[in-house]
Amino acid sequence: MWDMLMPLDGTIDEWTDVVTSYITFCVESCVKKKEIRIFHNNKPWVTKRLKYALNEKKIAYMSGDRTQTHAKEKELKIVIKQEKEAYKRKIEQKLKSGNSMKAWEMIREMGGTEPKKTRLPSGNVNIDVDELNTFYCRFDTCLPTIDTESTSSTSLINRKPPPELEETVVAELFKRCKERKAPGPDNIHGLILKYFHNQLPVPFTQIFQRSIDEQSVPLLWKTSVIVPIPKKRCTVAFKDYRPVALTSFVMKCLEKRIKCELLRTVLYDSKILDKHQFAYQHSLSMEDALPIVINGVGKFLDHKSSNLARILYVDFSSAFNAMNTAMLLTKLRAIDIPDYLIGWFRGFLTETTVDKDEWACLKYETSLKWLSPGMRLLPNSLYTIH
Repeated sequence: MWDMLMPLDGTIDEWTDVVTSYITFCVESCVKKKEIRIFHNNKPWVTKRLKYALNEKKIAYMSGDRTQTHAKEKELKIVIKQEKEAYKRKIEQKLKSGNSMKAWEMIREMGGTEPKKTRLPSGNVNIDVDELNTFYCRFDTCLPTIDTESTSSTSLINRKPPPELEETVVAELFKRCKERKAPGPDNIHGLILKYFHNQLPVPFTQIFQRSIDEQSVPLLWKTSVIVPIPKKRCTVAFKDYRPVALTSFVMKCLEKRIKCELLRTVLYDSKILDKHQFAYQHSLSMEDALPIVINGVGKFLDHKSSNLARILYVDFSSAFNAMNTAMLLTKLRAIDIPDYLIGWFRGFLTETTVDKDEWACLKYETSLKWLSPGMRLLPNSLYTIH
């Protein structure tokens, strides 16, 4: 069936559009939609077990059997007492483990108190979409070129062939999709990829393989819907908005696979990353960097009483957007990254088309058919190399 949807003479964009449209059509035709109203008035100790006991009591009461109703009421009282005790033990466990912040949150939730919420601006907000796009993203008007002269003397072009993707690997990536995340412009939800991880890898494995072989990325997967969320009540400048990008789940899975190939070369083959590189590393964070800095400064100060230490903290403004694509590709060539990966990154980072939508109060949306380096998975690692 998938071969009928993906003819051999079709482009990769046509394959992606057809497969995405077919999956969306099947979901809309087969999945029933139901509107559910949720009232947030339950106490924190109201669990699934307690709700089941409440429903049992309601059924007994509607049946008119007084004996069964009294029995269910007694059972309900016992369950309520047990769930309250369980919630109490959870709070005590948080305090014993040192997580006082979470414990106080649970206590406030138990008392029904909520933190003060900042009111968002009301009324029509006049924002120039083009200016906001320029602030969030950098646009490359042409394909970047690689400086081969500066790298020819230090390294040779790595002609390593691209790997053959297997459906089992793609299925494993689909199984790890988060269900509660919002879908991207392709409207394929992570729940669909997770539940149908045995069927959907068949077409997407072919598209992934073709994307790597042809060193191109479908335009649909480059598209992102960026929602600027106001950071405070009175927004004056673009920096007062926090951009939240909704991207394709399928593209995120492909990026994870490409990222594995990149890190395998950078971390294990070339070993170019510094041992004190904590950002964007697996199982490492700033919490690991802080003790090392404090320990180093402490040893230096204890070595001699006259020693002084100064710590410089630098925060780069829009660091991802300032990344020079041509310089990045040249560095990738210099550290012996396979040529197929460099070509794929070249097509991955370049696109100039922009879709502009109308802006409305409390719903700021605009589609960017260009990759913003700070809004996906791969650019974090690429910026580290840059």
